[in-house]
Amino acid sequence: MKKPIIGVASLFDIELQSMWMFSGYFEAIEESGGIPVMLSIQNRQHETDQLLDVLDGVLLPGGHDVCPLSYGENITAFCGPTVPKMDEAEMILAKGAFERKIPLLGLCKGSQLINVAMGGTLYQDIQEYVERSVPLLHIQKDIVPKAYPSHSVRISKDSCLYDCYRCETINVNSFHHQASKAIAPTLFAAAHAEDGVVEAVECISRDQFFLGVQWHPELMFRYHEDARKLFRYFIHCATSKK
Repeated sequence: MKKPIIGVASLFDIELQSMWMFSGYFEAIEESGGIPVMLSIQNRQHETDQLLDVLDGVLLPGGHDVCPLSYGENITAFCGPTVPKMDEAEMILAKGAFERKIPLLGLCKGSQLINVAMGGTLYQDIQEYVERSVPLLHIQKDIVPKAYPSHSVRISKDSCLYDCYRCETINVNSFHHQASKAIAPTLFAAAHAEDGVVEAVECISRDQFFLGVQWHPELMFRYHEDARKLFRYFIHCATSKK
């Protein structure tokens, strides 16, 4: 059986004006049975359509903040650096994958991008804009090493994410200051942190793998089975699509 080809949206260095990629994303895909290829942020609709003709899956990685203008808000002082050109390319990619039912996995910023692409909105800063009963830390910084979890999330039993893990609670790492606010009409919140922050969004239709999670399983892949489970499930769905 041929291995599925997974298109990975590139990261972008604003200072150097260069596209690049963390090796952890590629290694996790390769060791889970897929073939990763990095995609250019220069791609527009026509080029993306051609790519989706040959891709079996799409991965949207972490990265800069999504530009608030793309979900109808003005930029506040609490928003971080954005790359609108990259947002545009990733939204074209996400919408195309959704329409073709190509398995898509979004990680951290990728999860937020999925929600915005499908018509949802974001909190520009959790600390500033989200009312929470629990002061949970969503940016673990140097308190806990990147490869290790810092808090738990509760998973909806009626979700693909639950099908992947077969349990309602897992521990995850955390490096985000933004989060999904209004969930897009075609998606639902598949997991929450203890403070109520949305930790995963996915397609309402159970026959389509279109999932975004706020954590970084590519950083935990070497050390935690839960991270490996998510990548294996993603690659399994991409293989089944072939």
